[in-house]
Amino acid sequence: MAAALRNDHVLAELDAVPLDQPLAARLTEAAATLHAYLDRMGAVLGAVQAGGRRGERREPADRSATGDRTTATERTREAVIRLLEPDRAALRLPVEQLAVIFLGILMPRRGATGGAETPIETLVDVFLHGVVEVDAPAAAG
Repeated sequence: MAAALRNDHVLAELDAVPLDQPLAARLTEAAATLHAYLDRMGAVLGAVQAGGRRGERREPADRSATGDRTTATERTREAVIRLLEPDRAALRLPVEQLAVIFLGILMPRRGATGGAETPIETLVDVFLHGVVEVDAPAAAG
């Protein structure tokens, strides 16, 4: 299971995103890559859970998995930083902070309820341009 959940493949795909594309295209490709990885990971975890038996005695959790997860998360953040770097001068916040925000927008969407899944292009658009229409009148308050 540990081998199936490794993120080496997703990191290689993120590293292959051409940096000469517009930022929106780079982030859309990265989001699609991460989304596919999360789908694969969810399928593996679901299969493992479905195969378990109730009342079965479990071994204590392997503490090294937490370190591996932390390393994988950091490597993913670094890959997103590389994708943001070419536009550093045009961005309002440091690329390091934006990478964390970008990943935060993508990851929890799996647990959202109450409607259809938000398309990746919409997530990237909101990340890049915010939630307020540029020509929209100011809200009455």
